[in-house]
Order: sequence, then structure tokens, then C-alpha cells
Amino acid sequence: MAYNKLLQAQDIGGKMSQKQSEEASWFMRVAWNLALKCEKKPDLMKDLFILCSQYSGLCPDDEENTLMRKKTCLLMAAAACLQQARTEGMIGVIKQNFLEETIHLIHECKVINQQIKQEMDMDSSLGKSWSQIDWFSLKL
Repeated sequence: MAYNKLLQAQDIGGKMSQKQSEEASWFMRVAWNLALKCEKKPDLMKDLFILCSQYSGLCPDDEENTLMRKKTCLLMAAAACLQQARTEGMIGVIKQNFLEETIHLIHECKVINQQIKQEMDMDSSLGKSWSQIDWFSLKL
């Protein structure tokens, strides 16, 4: 799998090459776009958003943007999990598993949100105000 190869390349050298970073970014965008097209298949949608989240951690952008991307992907995966739980005819135990997975994904989002807040607090302590943050760069 491409993700594992890129992850190994990062582990071996400590830092990925520009080409590998671009590949991770490309795979992240492809996973995002494919997930958006899977409206009728929430299981596949969830898996693709989680994959997108993993690739976002390998992208070359600054830490703040990477965390925002990852959080967005995980929120979308949580929404897909909820959609799976809403499927008619779902057995109670399976529905509960989807709901527990949703809670887990939301917890991951909360952890990432705390990291983002800490970074923004550090930025503000260094003299960078909220008005100076390029909000358009925070998009996926």
C-alpha cells in the first residue's frame, strides 16, 4: 500500500523528500475526492476519510494546517460512521459498534483540537494575532 511505503520512507530518513511529500498530498486529495463520491456507501466513505487523515500527516504543510486537515477528515469519517449506524435493519450490537467508533473518532478530533489551540496560544504569545492567521490556508 502506498501509505505504508511513504511512512517507511519517512521513518528511514526521518524526513520525506519533496517528491514523497507531493505524492502524499496527491493521495490525500484523491482519497478525499473519492470519499465525497461515496454517498451511498458510508463504509467506504469512512475508510477513505480515515485514509485521507493518515495521508494528511505526511503532507509537507505546516503543523497547523496538517492538524486542521486531519481533524476535518476525522469529522467526516465520524459522520460516515453515524450514517452507517442509521442504516435500516442494522442489528443493535453492530449499531452500537458504529456509535462507539464514532465516539472514538470524535475523541481524536478533540485531541487534535487541543493541539491546534496550544499552537495558536504559542503563536499569540510570540506576537502573532488571530487576525494575522491566513484562514484560507486552513482549508483542505
